[in-house]
Amino acid sequence: MKRLLLLPFLLLAGLTVFAGTITVKNIEELLQADKKAQPGDLILLADGEWKNVEIKLTSKGTKEKPITYSAQMAGKVLITGHSFLKIGGDYIVVKGLSFQNGYAGSNAVIDFRINKNALANNCRVTECAILDFNNAKRMDENYWISFYGKNNRLDHNTFQGKMNMGVMIAVIL
Repeated sequence: MKRLLLLPFLLLAGLTVFAGTITVKNIEELLQADKKAQPGDLILLADGEWKNVEIKLTSKGTKEKPITYSAQMAGKVLITGHSFLKIGGDYIVVKGLSFQNGYAGSNAVIDFRINKNALANNCRVTECAILDFNNAKRMDENYWISFYGKNNRLDHNTFQGKMNMGVMIAVIL
């Protein structure tokens, strides 16, 4: 009888999803981890150069358990070449990335949307840097940061050396 009473509790315990830490080494692993991310997960980007990457994050965290994408060590994940970051999920935190030695083309370097139908809401970018991340043609316009969506936050970041046309931070309503 005791075993029968214990069985439902064991089955329920097996269904509980625990937040985890996942380390990714390249863009393919990062995008795969984003698809599988659960509220509370920490996805660590391996230190080193990430060249010519289109990072598009669409995961859905919660207020209590955001999904965090972080450099293993702040400033040691270098986003270079033709690269950009687009966030189109909910309750996502991006932390510790450094954009340098590159450009975003006509895209924003960091865009709080994937497209007009997939906006970021309740997301945060913190402790990141954009350093001299300019298009080769200075008359080509782009923004470094484009805000869309609702309740997004940009704090404790460093922006330095914007030389091409366009504002550094644009808030699009």
